[in-house]
Amino acid sequence: MHAVLLFFLQTQDTLVNSSPFSSARLVLILGTLNLCAPPAQCQGRPGPSEHWELGLSGGFLVPHRAVIRSLIDGHASQIQLNWSRTGRGVWSCSRTQPRWGLGLRFGESGASGAVGKQASLLGMAELRIVHGLDFRFGAGIGWTQNQWSTSTPEDRQHVVIGSPINAAIEVGLHRPPLARPSGAWHNLLGFHFCLAHQSNASFTQPNLGTNVASLGISALVKSRSPQRSLASDTLAVLSFLPPPVLGWTIHAGIGRRQPAPLASRETPVEWGFDHRWGKGLRLGGTMGISGYSRPSELGLGIHAGFQLRFSTVYIDLVHGRYLKRWQPEEHSYNRVVINVHLSRHLWSKLALHTHGFRAHHPSLGLVWSFGHRSTCAK
Repeated sequence: MHAVLLFFLQTQDTLVNSSPFSSARLVLILGTLNLCAPPAQCQGRPGPSEHWELGLSGGFLVPHRAVIRSLIDGHASQIQLNWSRTGRGVWSCSRTQPRWGLGLRFGESGASGAVGKQASLLGMAELRIVHGLDFRFGAGIGWTQNQWSTSTPEDRQHVVIGSPINAAIEVGLHRPPLARPSGAWHNLLGFHFCLAHQSNASFTQPNLGTNVASLGISALVKSRSPQRSLASDTLAVLSFLPPPVLGWTIHAGIGRRQPAPLASRETPVEWGFDHRWGKGLRLGGTMGISGYSRPSELGLGIHAGFQLRFSTVYIDLVHGRYLKRWQPEEHSYNRVVINVHLSRHLWSKLALHTHGFRAHHPSLGLVWSFGHRSTCAK
């Protein structure tokens, strides 16, 4: 579940002047948090299995770069509409009381001239942390009203982001309203704190990205609670869940990036071997070696990290060091890789390659697994 948080931190053009070791610590912290998560329970949470929630929030645009501080001219505000339902199937059995759904956001960024209004459509998931409090994360597509271009002097001042359509990511905490409130009045309301991010992974420059922190309230506008019965031995299904796919894999992919706002786009190519290890249903490990190429430059690196497992979707969070640098100023790299099982030994992958907290390039590719395939795969 922490993959979205790491992806958010790394898709910035830059957040802080971070050393390679701080990035490695971040990966370690996220893996440790996942290990400390409550035990899996194959059961739905109390309350509605499906509901619609309407919310309002206020906050501010985070000035993660000095240039952004001078562009802020007000507070951020947002209206939210969320639909969610109780998790089912193998994914529900291997997580603690999950929910999944869709979210729609629209509002002011807090920088009316440089950024303007923003909107996003997100696929979301929620996992229970403690009673009454969930960890919410989502990813999808976003829209930003003002972006950089050379068309007019005004457009050249929009230095935050270079594209209207971007990747949108949200992480935060959510206390959902109760479907059948009792006791204190605040049970009628839900509360949420979130950090919303938009950027384009350096596909188009500039790519400083936007980060909006907000606090809000929400209320149920519609809910549905069909009758469901659970056998007393429901947890026994965990013993029948299929084992993870382990062993060696080979991968190749191709990406696209723009080095500078007026530069031509280039096409990075990557390939390599990885080894998946650890028999956990939710968390394992990965290590490997990869090669990279861009016009007139070749690179080679070794990496290791955690692997978050969601049935037929594996998410790699890795930190690596270059044996041969393809950019002289960079010594290390981070990668977030989403692997989706296609058929038997074949997987697809979507990856983000970063240097520190600066996105370098996104890529698409294929993975061939030499290990045993999961019995739950298609």
